[in-house]
Amino acid sequence: MQKNISYGLRRIFSLLPFYGLALGVPFESTYAATFITFDPPGSTATLASSINTAGAIVGNYRDGGTFHAFLRKPGGAFITFDPPNSISTSARSINDAGAITGDYFVVGSISHGFVRDPGGTLTTFDPPGSISVAAESINSAGAIAGHYSSDGVRFHGFVRERGGAFTTFDPPGSIQTTAASINASGAIVGTYFDGTTRHGYLRDPAGTFTIFDGPGSTFTLSASINAAGAITGNYFDGSWRAFVRDPNGAFTTFGPPGPTPGATSINTAGAITGGYSDGFRTHGFLRDPGGDFTLFDPPDSTYTFGTGINDASAVIGEYVNGDMYHGFLLCEPPVITNIAASPKTLSPPNRDFIPTSVTVTTSEGCGTGSCKIISVSSNERTNSGVDWSVTGDLTLVLRADRLGSGEGRIYTILVECTDGAGNIIRETVDVSVPHDQGSKVDHN
Repeated sequence: MQKNISYGLRRIFSLLPFYGLALGVPFESTYAATFITFDPPGSTATLASSINTAGAIVGNYRDGGTFHAFLRKPGGAFITFDPPNSISTSARSINDAGAITGDYFVVGSISHGFVRDPGGTLTTFDPPGSISVAAESINSAGAIAGHYSSDGVRFHGFVRERGGAFTTFDPPGSIQTTAASINASGAIVGTYFDGTTRHGYLRDPAGTFTIFDGPGSTFTLSASINAAGAITGNYFDGSWRAFVRDPNGAFTTFGPPGPTPGATSINTAGAITGGYSDGFRTHGFLRDPGGDFTLFDPPDSTYTFGTGINDASAVIGEYVNGDMYHGFLLCEPPVITNIAASPKTLSPPNRDFIPTSVTVTTSEGCGTGSCKIISVSSNERTNSGVDWSVTGDLTLVLRADRLGSGEGRIYTILVECTDGAGNIIRETVDVSVPHDQGSKVDHN
């Protein structure tokens, strides 16, 4: 296992030393979203690799001289794990069901693949004849893409179906094939070497290859493919550049204001994360689907790299503070997108207590959150415990009553939502007791 090298860089640029190329090293900016720093217990280096839609994160960490895999749940709790006999474990990808894939080494420098199901059961695997396996990506169907070697020299691509069946592949003319990412439909992207040049490839679910390269490229490195078929990665034409290839094949070169961009991950909407160099240090970036950049560094970071992005545009990665790598989660605080009470009108005003519930819809925010009623008020003189009582996080009873001389009573319910980072948002919803009597309770 390489030391003092970012796992995010390893995931995307691990083949650069193998191919005889080196990556420049990366500026500074701020981002208004919330940074959450995390490390599994006992970690002396934390390297985050993948985040799913729910906000579960996987990666690996070092406790002394040994690397172990970790799962960070959306609420922040850690599960660490290793396959039997592992001396170094890397969790590389997690799908929305919570299945995790990666690889591990045993004594003798032999590596194997593994898949950990959502219940925690580990299954190890090897493509036929392999002595070295890198399991890079798992899709929503449980199919795994990666590469393997049977002689320690030449690598081939593989896809392992959920049931365990393997298909191995190489683009035409390849003498070295690596696979980086598989999307929901089973399309795979990666890089191959034909003896002269490194090219990007797209393998469709039927097994047909499409080869592509950046303009003037001598090295094209595919990093990630989203559900729509858009691909991001990097290429070298004398300088390193990042790219996005749309599902129709149109190629766009991009980069933040710096000489060395590195794109690592693309979500369904087309937002991309990665890192870049300003010639002095490395910083993270987020490129939105419209092409605008946000640059970011966690506080006190001397090195930052984004390694994954989910469909809520939550970004994960690693950063260095002092001489230690830490994981980070960068996410927007939640927004209450809808709040409603049922019933919203209490009628007739017969002074009965009416069970009332509140439903709240929020944006993803930073990990799993919760909402609760924190207060009730009224435009008329009322008393808590006499005219209302909170019975649960989002349930209460309200008295169907109002002053005969008034214009009608309005109960105002204040709800507070907190996400996994402790961000707090509040919103109110009203329930009315109209002055004019009706004949039923409106549950709309």
